[in-house]
Amino acid sequence: MDDDFFKHDSILDDGKNFQNFSGKMLGGRYRLKIVVGVGGSGSVYLADDMNLNRQVAVKVLHTTLTSKPEFV
Repeated sequence: MDDDFFKHDSILDDGKNFQNFSGKMLGGRYRLKIVVGVGGSGSVYLADDMNLNRQVAVKVLHTTLTSKPEFV
């Protein structure tokens, strides 16, 4: 993966587009920084936990899976 991978508004994985949430706040607690991994069920971000004041990993499911109870 090259450095340009993290600069795109969307990332392509197996022909399916999904949104890159880098820079967004999640749940009023986690500020998503960069994508560190992409897999079949979602993307993993390096994030800042604003409550604990430390870095964490946050997995965000692909939008195609969020409507399936077995994944949520």
